[in-house]
Amino acid sequence: LQHNSQTKMFRYGLLVLSPSCVKTKIPALLKQVSKEVKEVLYVDIYEPDYVCHHVRSLYELLVDVYGSNSSRIGQLDVRVLLPRTLASSNNKTEEVRHLFKKPEVAFVRDVFGQDPSKDVDLFELKQWMTRRFQLSDLDKKLRYLKVEEDRINDGLANKRRSLDLNGSCLQTYKEVVLGGTFDHMHSGHRLLLAAASLICDKRITVGLSEGPLLQRKILKELIESFQDRKRKLEEFIDDVKPGIICHFLFTVE
Repeated sequence: LQHNSQTKMFRYGLLVLSPSCVKTKIPALLKQVSKEVKEVLYVDIYEPDYVCHHVRSLYELLVDVYGSNSSRIGQLDVRVLLPRTLASSNNKTEEVRHLFKKPEVAFVRDVFGQDPSKDVDLFELKQWMTRRFQLSDLDKKLRYLKVEEDRINDGLANKRRSLDLNGSCLQTYKEVVLGGTFDHMHSGHRLLLAAASLICDKRITVGLSEGPLLQRKILKELIESFQDRKRKLEEFIDDVKPGIICHFLFTVE
């Protein structure tokens, strides 16, 4: 299995990780994928129970994606898919994720299928991807990534390898409240929204700045309209955590 050497830019992409990739290789993977995907990249983890029982590990993944490494991916809109609300892991219809942007290309590590003792069978992975994302002609869309460890981050990676993935989980809440302007969404906004969605079981309330409050902002004339900002927030939250209730409030002072 080899990565397609022909560089072609796609608007929307999908990156599927195995749990073994989550801690040590995400910066290098994102950097490589960002060379081929220019608008929206979905990130998902392939292991049936992983996302349900490792909330803390998912939070650490969010920090890896949207934290200091975000400069590697530029303006790419990365959306880490979280467990959907009130979903049954045994219901295949609930497993399907209806994304706002249909992936035009899909990426997996080249280790898939090569070592059965470490990762899942490639055929099973393809079946799961086709079913979960309703992808047609998956073989034509699939790219295999080969990356080496980032030596600069070796010390940090080794530290993260020692983390107990079965350790204490972050606390979750039925309702979460947050606020801001959320103008021209960037990695900081996405980390806040994704982390809030991760720990929220039912309802997110967003106080969205508008009116007199925006008059204090620098370059206030360039701020996106309330409706545009609201639409982008709704799309992001619905993509990363389907089923969650999202309520918006005007924050004017």
